[in-house]
Amino acid sequence: MKRLNKLVLSPLFFAPVFSVSAVLPATNNQVKLNKDSSELINWDDYKRLVKMYTPYYSKLGVWDREWMPTNYSSNKYDKVGIIEVDDFDSSHLLSQNSSFVFKRTNSKEIYRKSNHGYAVTSIIGTDFGINPNASIYYEASDNLIESIKNLYNNYGVRLINMSLGPVDPYYQVKKAVQNLNDSYFGSIGSKYYDFDVKIKIYPKDIKELMRSFKILAKAIIYYTYKNNKQIYGASGIQNLYKTIGEYALQNGIKIIQSSGNNNDEVSEYMANNEFLNKPQFLENGRISKDKIYRAFKSFFNLVKNWQNDVWPTEEERNYNIKLLYLIRVILDKAFDDVRWIYENKDTNWLKKFDFDAFLDADFRKRKLFDAITDWQSLIYHEGIISVGAVNWKNIATNFSSYAKNYYGSYPLVSAYGDKLNNDKAGLLKSYYHKNNYNEIEKYIKSSKNNKEFIDKMSYIINFNGTSKFAPMITGIISRIQSKLQQELSIEDVKLMLVSSATYSKTKASGYSSSSFSEITSTYEHWRRNHAKNKTGFGIPKYFKMKQIWDSGNIRRVRPHELGKDFIDSASVLQIYDSKYINEKWKYWTSTFVWKHKKSFAEYWKLYELNNNPYVSWFRNKWLPHLLKAIEYKKSKDPDWNFDNIPIYAIETDMYKYKNIFARRWILGSQEPRTSVQHVYFYKKDPEATYSYTNYLKYAELEEYLILLLDYLAYKNNIKLDENKVKDLYYYLTHPLLEEYKNYVTDMKQKYWKHLKENVWLESYTNLF
Repeated sequence: MKRLNKLVLSPLFFAPVFSVSAVLPATNNQVKLNKDSSELINWDDYKRLVKMYTPYYSKLGVWDREWMPTNYSSNKYDKVGIIEVDDFDSSHLLSQNSSFVFKRTNSKEIYRKSNHGYAVTSIIGTDFGINPNASIYYEASDNLIESIKNLYNNYGVRLINMSLGPVDPYYQVKKAVQNLNDSYFGSIGSKYYDFDVKIKIYPKDIKELMRSFKILAKAIIYYTYKNNKQIYGASGIQNLYKTIGEYALQNGIKIIQSSGNNNDEVSEYMANNEFLNKPQFLENGRISKDKIYRAFKSFFNLVKNWQNDVWPTEEERNYNIKLLYLIRVILDKAFDDVRWIYENKDTNWLKKFDFDAFLDADFRKRKLFDAITDWQSLIYHEGIISVGAVNWKNIATNFSSYAKNYYGSYPLVSAYGDKLNNDKAGLLKSYYHKNNYNEIEKYIKSSKNNKEFIDKMSYIINFNGTSKFAPMITGIISRIQSKLQQELSIEDVKLMLVSSATYSKTKASGYSSSSFSEITSTYEHWRRNHAKNKTGFGIPKYFKMKQIWDSGNIRRVRPHELGKDFIDSASVLQIYDSKYINEKWKYWTSTFVWKHKKSFAEYWKLYELNNNPYVSWFRNKWLPHLLKAIEYKKSKDPDWNFDNIPIYAIETDMYKYKNIFARRWILGSQEPRTSVQHVYFYKKDPEATYSYTNYLKYAELEEYLILLLDYLAYKNNIKLDENKVKDLYYYLTHPLLEEYKNYVTDMKQKYWKHLKENVWLESYTNLF
């Protein structure tokens, strides 16, 4: 994933176009790379190169893709937008389509070139990619929301890939240090004169000490993250992605985003004190902050004197001297509060660093874990489809980012993101693929074509990270839209991705909270909607997505049409569907995707506690009490916010019948911050018959009813059973709360009206 260094018009739609294109001609067994390229390549080499990622595509269920396209046909649903930080030379893209479309949508801007955008584009479209018919609209930009609007409003693009993300805190500090002006750079490059000459640093220790100082500096950045998160722009990043997600939902734009590569920023080396257990750092056998700092000063001066001997090449010297300056800035500020003010702003950057507390390894683990999961969660929004990374064995990679606990479906699904070299053991079991890759590697090492093209092929064979697998999902969506000749909604795409996916191979634990020890391990746990925390619902299959669509079994409803049974009951459950299962099956799953124009809180402007325009003692007598209840809740729990309220939930009664006996299981799915809920059941008894009833649970309504009744009980000194305060049935049947029953009924009526005006739901039930 590329790091992003910076943080409603009426859409213009185009008339449907369907066209068939010819294949470019070959001359003397040579072809152009694409119609706009002047470079020729041997036809046999070309056919070999475009098969490089075929094993990955096959594992994603793309089985109808020709290994070498013999004809092309495109329509308006083939449009794909790509937003990247850098540009690239499109003349090296591989496509024999005589009508191949690659359009830069901000051609007046000049951006530096890299191979990243080339790899992303190649995976989505071109003869190399999943949808050779794709028309690519490419935007190199550091203004994401403006780029999305440009692609949508001016080019009619509704499918956009973003293999990029915000700069992590450590990298932000690194860039800020590198951007210091010459005068200041000179000061941090000058020697220390207040160090202890008795601390001996030997040249043989330099490499190991440099490693320890780097780990320490990086650990300090993440350990102090909570106190410095706004300095790193955390709220700005979160607001940016919220704006992007809301714009996507409002306009039906499918944005596919890399989950990120930040997960291994916090390493296991930071988790204990082994890297600090050096003779130079000890005072009377104990790790000493003072000795570490004095040792660093001695180390710094020594390295400055011997840098040409320590790092013989200019490239090594430049890298390590910059790293040394970065470490110096962090340690000077954290240990002595001297010298640098972060980005020339009057902030408290690193001032609250407590070294004694830092030495408590367990406490440090919690701080580091909270820091990295909070940072990774900033770019999650329900309006953006996030993709995680697995290796060839369908196991989570150590670098792939994921959200903290109870924070939605992030990532939603996963695809393949490891290096080909790491995947070779499984990938090359096929003789065909083994032979093909041997020939590709020979080609890359040869000098058959110019250096720039060979460099791009070398880059893409070693390509890895979330930037690699997000375009795989984008390519699948583009391909299925092309085949169906239909623009799919965000909800359609989520439903088919989740319903077609196969879970990662790692066995997940129950709904537990993960901790530092599991950050970069293969460990996973379940979220409350049966997604796994690191890989989501798993790896989707293109052929299965198409089967789901073609089956005609996707159910789309307006929830208010299901009825009003929940209004008069002591619950918030409404029957969604009920069925006896007559087909043969082993696994049963039901996936649901919710869509709303507004949440209940937005509909009633519950954010406006003091001047709410809907307050009226004549019409909405419940509303003033609910607003007071929200205020009361916030006073008790400062971390409470509207975003943590579940949108909805699913409860399922699964019945087993055998002989004269019946058994019931209660299944459920209730993850906050997500529109996707998923329930499943494994049939253990092949001789029994089964039936199920799915209930739509209005969890958002339930939360507000509990808030209201809890507040009314507090206000009227009604003592409640502490063990039942989260049980709505307990509230609704409590005799002392009986007088407020009208408030409850009114709120439920208003919620039904909200459903009628704002909410849609679609689902798919799968038996296999």
